[in-house]
Amino acid sequence: MEGRIDAMLEWRESIKEPTLTEIEEMMLALRKEMAKEIIEMLLEGEEAREPVEEQKCPQCGKAMMNKGKQTKRVGTRIGTIEVERDYYYCGECKEGVFPLDEQLAIWDKKWSEGVAKQAVKWGRRLTFEEATEALQELGQIEISKSSIWRRVKKWEEIFQEIERKKQGGDDQYQEQDRSSPGRSEKYGQVF
Repeated sequence: MEGRIDAMLEWRESIKEPTLTEIEEMMLALRKEMAKEIIEMLLEGEEAREPVEEQKCPQCGKAMMNKGKQTKRVGTRIGTIEVERDYYYCGECKEGVFPLDEQLAIWDKKWSEGVAKQAVKWGRRLTFEEATEALQELGQIEISKSSIWRRVKKWEEIFQEIERKKQGGDDQYQEQDRSSPGRSEKYGQVF
């Protein structure tokens, strides 16, 4: 991170009279880079705390085999990050799970909950192309118009139901496990 701050200071010295927009652009880029580094550093700690006890198959209940670490790219509101996590496989059911994905509430194996919600929100209000441009320009979120379309098709009703429950003070919604955002036992899935 020190290198990033040094680069910012060098940039400032190289520009005689920067405009506010130039300063904003530099700070947004710096903030994004530093935030990605911090998120990845925090995730390394989560990876180290992954389950060490026997992982049971959600289908048949038998013990699953740890097949080692796998890396995946996940789109977040900070940018695309890499997450390395353990993969467990059931030889009986031929199903696999990534417990850390469930803990982090990674949606469709590719997106943070924040990106999914923004995609649905703006995909409902704008054309999918306009939503893609708005998310990129305003939030530096990289997501294609086809990905927004799929998110809206898949999650719009689920998000609307969650929002109705939140606004209505539904006791069952309030009692959900808050330690895992995006996890809803009521809907029987991590979405």
